[in-house]
Amino acid sequence: MMLKKIKLDIKLIFREPIMAIIFVLPIFIILLFKFGIPQLNSILINNLDFDLSPYYIYFTTLTIILSPYMMGILTGFLMVDEKDQDLYSFIQITPSGMKKYYVTRLFLPTALSLVYCAMACLFVMLNDVSLQAAIYCCVFAIFQVIMITMLLSALAMDKVSTLTYAKALGLLFLPIIFDLFDSEVLHYISYFSPFYWVFVSIKMPSMQNFMIGTLVHIVWIVIAMVAYRKTNMK
Repeated sequence: MMLKKIKLDIKLIFREPIMAIIFVLPIFIILLFKFGIPQLNSILINNLDFDLSPYYIYFTTLTIILSPYMMGILTGFLMVDEKDQDLYSFIQITPSGMKKYYVTRLFLPTALSLVYCAMACLFVMLNDVSLQAAIYCCVFAIFQVIMITMLLSALAMDKVSTLTYAKALGLLFLPIIFDLFDSEVLHYISYFSPFYWVFVSIKMPSMQNFMIGTLVHIVWIVIAMVAYRKTNMK
């Protein structure tokens, strides 16, 4: 049953160009960062005497967090489309109900995010990402897919607004560069962004940071779930 659902989802994804692009874009980003950033650094060093390598950790973080972000957008598109077709009313009265729906809907993007995240950690290698950090990042990727998917499903009413809200959620990426500024306020604000904890896990992998990051993700997921239930379970 789940395999049939996955095949159907893939057909739906490749039916629309923007969704198909989002589906495969993480692979191209990984390849771009793997081969493009070192070449760009060589050009900058030779022509401007500017070394980009101290900032590689930011590119590595961006490569990792883009995968769950994009998979969340993709799933959000699918769920908003189903909401627009009023399929939720039918799903709620089926024997399996909404729980089975959530599992089948989130399985594919979560699996892809784990694959893309592992590829980004092990293949890009702009920074030496330890196994411990890679595991933490993969766990956070699962949380982020769920968070982005449920937030978009809660907030958006159609595909156009889904894209608008997705862009707004992209602002949560900004805190990964806040440590470049000498501002204690920005430093504390960054704690509230789930994506910031991917950066922390790469820079300073520790169980303490992982637990704090997990708590931040759980808070965001709870907020997303509550908002989703209020807007879709009427």
